[in-house]
Amino acid sequence: MLFKLIACQPHLMLGLAQSCTNWWSAELRRFRRSWKRRISLYVVDGCSFMLGSMYTGVSVLLWGALPVTGEPLAWTYWAVPLVPFSVSLVCALSLRWMKKPVLFKH
Repeated sequence: MLFKLIACQPHLMLGLAQSCTNWWSAELRRFRRSWKRRISLYVVDGCSFMLGSMYTGVSVLLWGALPVTGEPLAWTYWAVPLVPFSVSLVCALSLRWMKKPVLFKH
């Protein structure tokens, strides 16, 4: 029966193959896009954490080397490293809440 259908109406199999190909390509695009988003968040998270750690070290060195005599910009010693650490925290939380991509979940 199946062979008769394929032999008599080959356009039906062609349509099925084309539909399956479209579905596969859409699923792979979705999966690739999700993984690219996750990898970019991991990269931004790691780089901002390392940058915040480096700024913290520079701030500690400057705080120890410079005299603290009522300096009006002493708040920058903790505010400058706080920015990359907050970016790192936001990336880490978004990675934690993001679902892991699953291929062919439909």
